[in-house]
Amino acid sequence: ANDSVSVRGGTTIHLMEGVHDYTFTDHDNVRTLAFFRTQTGTAEFPITIQAMAGHEGRVILSGRDHDTQVQHVQRGIMFAGDHFHFKNLIFLDFRSRCIQSYGTNAQAMNPRWGNDNGIGGFKKFATVEGLVVDNCVFWDMYNTDIICAVRADGGDEVTIRNSFSGKMFRNQPNNNIFGWGWGFICEQYNERSTRILNCTGYWL
Repeated sequence: ANDSVSVRGGTTIHLMEGVHDYTFTDHDNVRTLAFFRTQTGTAEFPITIQAMAGHEGRVILSGRDHDTQVQHVQRGIMFAGDHFHFKNLIFLDFRSRCIQSYGTNAQAMNPRWGNDNGIGGFKKFATVEGLVVDNCVFWDMYNTDIICAVRADGGDEVTIRNSFSGKMFRNQPNNNIFGWGWGFICEQYNERSTRILNCTGYWL
């Protein structure tokens, strides 16, 4: 997905059963499944990405390389706007994050680190509002950096419900604090309202 895709508030993207493993390289040279840079929804007209009716449980978004089938080569879905809803999707074999608001940066968003000083390249601070993740599965993630199913910083009214995540491995054996196996269902800084309801984490 990119800015040429006709997506606006009220749009629902229905995904059919099968493995979806498209890829492109985003602004920080990281392979990413889909990137909605400018599109945004509203509380009344959200942007919804979901399994087509009758295809629930069979729509797999994959972080594998399409040609080589090497695992953990790309991130999942990135977005910059408000009121994105993700429903009835399976995220498999990703690196870092499966769903992430664009511009997420802990050092920039967390006041204990002070204001961003421009180091680290171009940043657009995330102010995501109205993110909903419902009935999704996140399985088998691997990276040397922090990994989490959902990353959404600096926003309002984030809801994750009826979802499952597991087998999240951060391979950092020399880190005496966290070591191997550090993963989260959701990681956020500066959230005003976050609800994680009826979710299960296993093998994190």
